[in-house]
Amino acid sequence: MTNKYCADLQGGLWLQYNTEKSLWFAKPCCLYNKKFVVNNDINKEYWNASDIVQIRKNNLEYNLLPHECSSCIVNEQNGNYSRRQAQNDRRGDSWHLPDSVIEIDIQADFTCNLACNICGPQFSTLWRQIEHDPKLKIEIKKYQVREKLDNILDIVATIPTHNLRHIHFQGGEPLLTLTHLRVLEQLEKVTDLSKISLWYHSNGTARVPDKVLKFWEKFKIVELHFSLDDIGPRMEYQRWPMVWSEVDKNISWFKENAPNNLMFNIERTVSPLNAYWVEELESWHSDNFSTNRLGDPVSISYHQCFGTYDLSTITHEYRDAILEKLPESHWVHKTVKNIRPDSSVVAIKAMLEHLNNYDFNKTHSWKTVYPEFHNWYSRYL
Repeated sequence: MTNKYCADLQGGLWLQYNTEKSLWFAKPCCLYNKKFVVNNDINKEYWNASDIVQIRKNNLEYNLLPHECSSCIVNEQNGNYSRRQAQNDRRGDSWHLPDSVIEIDIQADFTCNLACNICGPQFSTLWRQIEHDPKLKIEIKKYQVREKLDNILDIVATIPTHNLRHIHFQGGEPLLTLTHLRVLEQLEKVTDLSKISLWYHSNGTARVPDKVLKFWEKFKIVELHFSLDDIGPRMEYQRWPMVWSEVDKNISWFKENAPNNLMFNIERTVSPLNAYWVEELESWHSDNFSTNRLGDPVSISYHQCFGTYDLSTITHEYRDAILEKLPESHWVHKTVKNIRPDSSVVAIKAMLEHLNNYDFNKTHSWKTVYPEFHNWYSRYL
């Protein structure tokens, strides 16, 4: 029987402040399909709650992944590398019912300078400021930018951290503000930072002040994961109003100025907007960003997009084009091969409608950036 041990189920804590509902949510990882509400105390209301403790026991005693782990289950069925496997490789399999959180993944500040088409107002302050087509009109006032800093620090203080080894920040864009630094200063009071790996997801548009670079030197290792789905005009379309040439310069700046303990990674979300062109980013990576300054490798991780731009919205024509272009060993080839194209006319039309609406104030449109869509989606246009 294949070992289904999961380091996230055993020691992970994904903690998010929902700025629409003014609630904290907790779960084992970002891909887990169920959220647990936390009001005041992580240790009592989540970490030692009977439901989550039983999930950890089942994972160990019966080698089970709950159905809420469907993302990893499907990835592994497709023969692809899942988050579960990646986390196990990073953290090992020695955490059995730990009495402390091993990894914190925190989302509490949604300040962001991009309005990515795969995102929305719950995770981006720019999305909340946009006034455009009524179909995408945002009710700005119902969202907070972030939880109050004192409340963030109060909830973080309730996390059992004596075995903490990993901290992960997402956004928004976490490097646009110093909320992450304040949280780290709070955790420094109760844990040894030299034993901890620090991990960020960044869109690559923001550099950090010298005091952040200096503080990062305290950690065992810092991992900066750039969310790059493509290059050039397609990247600028998908993550508007990004300027690709500026992001390219920022990445070079980080590469030259980062402390010696900083490692890089590229996190790629694969959707119909980039699946056919995946090799172009890979070529850029090979030519410009295959290692950090010290020669440590920079890898690319692949994730399937869910929601409006799910890969299930590709057509037969689009799938055939991908399978013909990419080698059978490629993550995208293996993923697309097992997708049933044209399976939902409603979903395809919803994706195309969102593209039309997303062209609200750009100098270019999807019809210009993706001329291939006229052939691949002709019967839906």
